[in-house]
Formats: sequence, structure tokens, C-alpha cells
Amino acid sequence: MSLKAYLEFYVNLEEFKCFDLNNQGLYMQRIQVVEEKAGGQLSYGQPMSFEDTSKPSDNIFYPAEIKDEEYYFQTKASLAKYQ
Repeated sequence: MSLKAYLEFYVNLEEFKCFDLNNQGLYMQRIQVVEEKAGGQLSYGQPMSFEDTSKPSDNIFYPAEIKDEEYYFQTKASLAKYQ
């Protein structure tokens, strides 16, 4: 008997704070789901969709996107600078 499973992950990135920031500049987060099968073979999860609930801004250098060919989701770039 063959069994198949369908897994769905939900990631909520609401706020980004970094207190040990060594460099100021543009920061992005990448999210990728990887399963290591027997024998060391890797299987990648395919991102399906995302919802951007942040406020519209004119300072978007790189928008949020799904990279189909590399199987990951990338958040929009956030400008981090010293205060």
C-alpha cells in the first residue's frame, strides 16, 4: 500500500528587530522548506502564495517574491540604519 502526504506550512513574519546589527543596509529574509530523505537526498517544498499586509511604501527596493526555480520565498527588502 502506498501512502502520500500533503503538508502545508504557514509562516507569519510580522516584525523584524535586530539589536546586534553590525552593518546597516538592506536586509531580506528567505524562507525555504527542505526534507532530507534516506541516503542524503534533498526534497524541496514549493512556495505557493504569499500575502503582503504591510503598509504601501515608496521605499521598496526589492519587492517580496516567490523564486520558483530555487524553491524559496523572499521578503521585501527592509532598510536598517543606525540611530
